[in-house]
Amino acid sequence: MLVSNSNILKVNGSWLTPKINYNPLNLPPKTIRVQYAGGVTPTVGDSQTLVDAENNIWDITKNSSSWSDLLKNQYDLVSILGANSEGVTNMFSLCEMAVSNSSKLRSVSLFDTSSVTNIGLMFGGCRLITEFPLYDFHNVTYAVGAFDVCESVQYMPDFNLSNAANISSICRYCRSLKQIPNFHLTDSLTSCGTAFWYAWDVESGILDMYNKLSGLGSVTEHSQTFYMCGTHTTSGSAELAQIPSDWK
Repeated sequence: MLVSNSNILKVNGSWLTPKINYNPLNLPPKTIRVQYAGGVTPTVGDSQTLVDAENNIWDITKNSSSWSDLLKNQYDLVSILGANSEGVTNMFSLCEMAVSNSSKLRSVSLFDTSSVTNIGLMFGGCRLITEFPLYDFHNVTYAVGAFDVCESVQYMPDFNLSNAANISSICRYCRSLKQIPNFHLTDSLTSCGTAFWYAWDVESGILDMYNKLSGLGSVTEHSQTFYMCGTHTTSGSAELAQIPSDWK
């Protein structure tokens, strides 16, 4: 029997990930193509190659399975255009921006995350990004703050987080979020505290997510998971009112 939603396909009880070309730009291994504001020269990674001087587009190579902090606090970074990230397992703080500074990053593309286990703070503080592609997160175990303070995004993809143990603060202060995403979660999950903290524009999905999380039986830390979630909308407030106080 086939069962599908926006990010996974279930065939005879097994969740499968669709085949996708994650490297349409044909970039060399362990290389990410990015655009910076005019006049800025990146110094991160192992090497940097200017590929389009007019638009200030660069290929940055990091010959490692860990891309942790690769683009962290690169405030003049404008866009991620693509990557050949096959085999990268760690993207902790890949694009994290300190919330006290003004980030220019507005758009990110789909790239290979199928081997990644750590996406903690991957896009934390990227305030101007309005949408994210459907990354393959099925091997992720740690997702704390992955989209923390992504305050411009309105709709989050239904990521497959079936191996995630900790999603605390994953969408904290995503204050423009209209709907709680239908993440695929399993009893691998133990922590989800402040996951949707201050996502105050949420109109729906609060009650569904609470039922999913509370029904797992494996979650031991859930304080303030839905704190202030949906409080700027009538429908969101109505759903929040049905959640037990120890979850909000």
